[in-house]
Amino acid sequence: MTTDELAARRRRNWGDLGSRGLVLRTRPDADLYVIWSVRADGPMWIGPEAELVEVLGTENADRLDRARVTGTSSALGEGGWDYSGFVADQLGWLPRARLHDYIVAYQSEDADATRALLDPFETDDTEPEPAGALREFLDQAAARRDEPAEPDDIGEILTKYGGSPGGFDARIDGGAF
Repeated sequence: MTTDELAARRRRNWGDLGSRGLVLRTRPDADLYVIWSVRADGPMWIGPEAELVEVLGTENADRLDRARVTGTSSALGEGGWDYSGFVADQLGWLPRARLHDYIVAYQSEDADATRALLDPFETDDTEPEPAGALREFLDQAAARRDEPAEPDDIGEILTKYGGSPGGFDARIDGGAF
């Protein structure tokens, strides 16, 4: 298969990758690029500049030029050399300074090595507080203890907060809850 056939096949299979993600150069002294999905939070394509030219096509030459110099194809600088980092595959935070090592580990399919390069997400194990109508309804129910809430009470609360008792009942009856 010729290079042109391979590039055409990639475009057919992947669509226009250049417009669907950030083109990132992993570090200034490396010939390693990644097309990073900002939707899926991870690499969609990895390879050297020569292959990237084929994948992007001539219509995205300006994006490649920008990535070569600034580290990112984004005209706004998102993902550039001084960028803080990325959410990586919904597993953790990837500081931009570790992008090259992450991509090398990712290519080798070493899950432990890729995860070791991520900073864990900060988590808050507390339950969020209900707000608005739900908070008022729960407070009233707690005040009554074992007394079931009356439909009129629910309607007043929902109306107060801009809701619709009919809409609320329909969602319950419709199985949305």
